[in-house]
Amino acid sequence: MKYKNSTKTWSFLLLLLAIILTVMPFIWIVATSFKDFISIMSSKFFFSPTLENYTNLLAGRDSEYPRFLLNSVIVSLSTTFISLVIGAMGSYSLARLPIPLKLDKILLGWLLVLRIIHPMAFALPFFMIMYKFGLYNTIYALIFVYTAINMPFTIWMMKGFFEEISEEIEESAMIDGCSRFKVFSRIALPLVAPGLTATAIFCFILAWNEFLIALILTSSPQSMTLPVGIARLNQQYFVKWGEMSAAATVFTIPIFVFASLVQRHLIRGMTFGAIKG
Repeated sequence: MKYKNSTKTWSFLLLLLAIILTVMPFIWIVATSFKDFISIMSSKFFFSPTLENYTNLLAGRDSEYPRFLLNSVIVSLSTTFISLVIGAMGSYSLARLPIPLKLDKILLGWLLVLRIIHPMAFALPFFMIMYKFGLYNTIYALIFVYTAINMPFTIWMMKGFFEEISEEIEESAMIDGCSRFKVFSRIALPLVAPGLTATAIFCFILAWNEFLIALILTSSPQSMTLPVGIARLNQQYFVKWGEMSAAATVFTIPIFVFASLVQRHLIRGMTFGAIKG
């Protein structure tokens, strides 16, 4: 009995330590965002909070960060929406429609290969394609590329969700006169709503956090996203630590809000057929 209690105690302490190590960097960044320049350079533990960094970042005379933030929101939401629409239809087709010559397995194999390959391997081809079609340095290029990167993951994940649905339900609806598309849109999609939510979060996070491809495909503030904008604060002779911390704090807020709003659906989605331990 004492051995079990000791094990639980150590497990709790290790978990607490892991949480502290995970949360402390973020707390440090948030605290730094409220410090003035002198407090940051002196590494004082106690300081007088100020909103100067946020004011300079978001409302400064020549600040470009509201534009960076807007670009990130547009790119991430557009990528997530397009990925879900195309990916849901593609995964439903693979899960339900008969495909001759076992081409569905071949296609799924290629999708898995594409998912394994790091996106940076496609950076140069994407750059050449976007430049040739006049999309370089536009948010449309980022939306196109992020959607292409998200698509294998979306199809693989959603296929598992659709396969969990009983085919008898869909067959009954078709007997009553529903077309295959109506079955998909009115029956299948509502039943896999938790899966759609979980997939949407992963797609959104990938597009929101991505840096290297955005750095390659954009060259002006009109099309840059927030990760690239944050990197611009690291200048040649000076690092704006306060504004960089404020930007990093602003950058994490949408992820926390989005995940909190759909937490219940995310937990259901993670255990609903696609990701299993």
